[in-house]
Amino acid sequence: MDQTADFDAEKCIQEVTVESGNEIGLVGMQIRMDHKLKQVVITQPKHVERIIEKFQVTKGAPTPALGKLMGDNIDSPLLADKADYMSKYAMLMYMSQRTYPEICPAVIKLSNMYNKATKKIQKKTIRVVEYIYGCKDTHKLVLQPKSLKLISVADASYAEHTDGKSHSGGVVGFESDVSCYFGFVSSKQPVVAKSAGEAELIAHNKIGDLVEWAREMLKELRYPQQKVPMYVDSTCAMQMMKQGTGSFKRAKHIKV
Repeated sequence: MDQTADFDAEKCIQEVTVESGNEIGLVGMQIRMDHKLKQVVITQPKHVERIIEKFQVTKGAPTPALGKLMGDNIDSPLLADKADYMSKYAMLMYMSQRTYPEICPAVIKLSNMYNKATKKIQKKTIRVVEYIYGCKDTHKLVLQPKSLKLISVADASYAEHTDGKSHSGGVVGFESDVSCYFGFVSSKQPVVAKSAGEAELIAHNKIGDLVEWAREMLKELRYPQQKVPMYVDSTCAMQMMKQGTGSFKRAKHIKV
């Protein structure tokens, strides 16, 4: 039976609005195009105010975390209202993936305690919000590419977590004289690396997924990429990538 005959577009489709100009709103973000400086500035002022109001923070902090961030703090009492904490935390996670990439390590670490948050974990979460409060009037994500050539950078913090696992970090963006990254990775590694070089390879593999996504996206937009430079600061990892892990006696398990 053909049901399209009874379809009434005017009743089913809501009013469509079009926003144009050098500044538009998109999914809770404000995107401003500066043609003179050839840059795009992205902010989330309304979302920032909602977070500050939700957490009731009234002071700023110079950094989103202190040196004891990676401790699990399991000796601290559990929060009474876990649902409220999870709701607040989700707001921070959204912001870290949009305009505040520098809070990613703290937010990702806190996600490990998502369902069993303690009072110490809550204190670390408030520290992130205090950082956001402290720079809310000046913070912005600026994209100013020199070209549309993709580049990526990956790094690892070896054995950073209390269970011996390392932490991966990396960015993907365009070639630029300043910072011009639009993709960010910060995550706890799924396996225990036996060396710093191995941890670097795991981090590089993780950022590689984002590089492949960006290549495909730009190909669809008719900006095909050739070789994408992937920067790493580990000589050991670079040698293993060039020569293959089978060439190293202590790295055969990586090949397996």
